[in-house]
Amino acid sequence: TCALPIFLIGSPRYDDLVKAKTIDEGFVLAKFGVGVGYQKGAPKPRIDTPEALKATLLAAKSLVGLPFDNGSIGTETMIGFRKLGIGDQMIPKYKFVLNGASVVQSIAKGEAELGFSVFADLAGSTEIAYAGPYPSEVQTYVDVHASSRIGGPSEAAGREFLQFVRKNATPDLLRASWLLPGGN
Repeated sequence: TCALPIFLIGSPRYDDLVKAKTIDEGFVLAKFGVGVGYQKGAPKPRIDTPEALKATLLAAKSLVGLPFDNGSIGTETMIGFRKLGIGDQMIPKYKFVLNGASVVQSIAKGEAELGFSVFADLAGSTEIAYAGPYPSEVQTYVDVHASSRIGGPSEAAGREFLQFVRKNATPDLLRASWLLPGGN
């Protein structure tokens, strides 16, 4: 067997690894954005327009998601709050957790009314309900870069495999995994 030196990674870690010449620049395979989850059995929150999302967020007593300074989905969550003009109002009711699985657990346990993470974490969960993504006017995206490690005995095999992925990662396949097509 051969371990392939490939990375599927989002910013800012991607930028750091390229700058350090650890990985090549690769390509953008896909992108993901902010999704909103809520507790099963609760009424589905309205988030389909910026106005509806803003009203829902202002009415919510508790929120959970990743840190706003993580350079990924937590940052994108706060960008959405700011686009709605309510960033400062969300901070006191927002609980920080380390990852999407923790967001799901917090919602499932009733520790938060609404949770924010990548689409796949929330939409793919059987423990909570998925309200949907941020409305397009509020949504921002994080690119998923496909790159290979520079140097090492399997570098060529890694690059070849990534070209296979690039060729076969159809929009339908990406959407089935709760990702959106990137610039591949």
